[in-house]
Amino acid sequence: MNTARKLSLVSSILKPGKVMAKLREKPRAKLEIHRLPFVGRDHVAPKSGGISFWDVPLTGGYLGGIETGSAIASMFLVHLRRQGSGGDRQAISLSNIYCEMIARIPGTMEETDTLKGQVVGFSGVIQEWLKASVQQFGENLEAPNGMLDTLLDRANAGLESGQDDARLEKLCDKIGFIG
Repeated sequence: MNTARKLSLVSSILKPGKVMAKLREKPRAKLEIHRLPFVGRDHVAPKSGGISFWDVPLTGGYLGGIETGSAIASMFLVHLRRQGSGGDRQAISLSNIYCEMIARIPGTMEETDTLKGQVVGFSGVIQEWLKASVQQFGENLEAPNGMLDTLLDRANAGLESGQDDARLEKLCDKIGFIG
C-alpha cells in the first residue's frame, strides 16, 4: 500500500508537460474523513484554504467519469456505514459533496464532460440506495395531496428573487457547508 502521491507522466511528445494525478489512499491521515481518497487538496485548491470534499481529477471523459463517480459513491456509502447513526462531525454530508462538485470550474470541454460523468455516476449509485431506503423505510412518505401542495408552495417560494444571499447563507449554515 503505497501512500505517496501516484503520478504518471503521459507521453511528453503527444501531450507535452501533461501530468495526470490519480486518487490515492491516505491511511496516515488523523481524521477519518481525510483518509477518503476523494477528500483533500491534491487536485483542487479550495478558496477557503481548507479541504475539498470532491478532490477528484477531471480526467477520463464522460464514461470514465461515470465509472469514477460510481466508485466514489460506494466509498462514500462505506464511510457513512462506518460512521453509524451518531452525529459524528467526521462524517461528510451528501450536500458537502454536491456543493464541491458545483464549485468545480472545468477548464476544457473534456473536463466538463468528465465532471458531468462523475456527477451522473455518483448520483446513480446514491439514487439506487435512496430508492431502496424509501421502499424499506418510507411509509411516512405516503402523503395526502395537501402535503404535496405545501411542498409545491415551498419550492415556488425558493424561486422568488430578492433575498438570494440571505437564503444561500441560511442554506449553507443548515447543511454545514463553509465556502
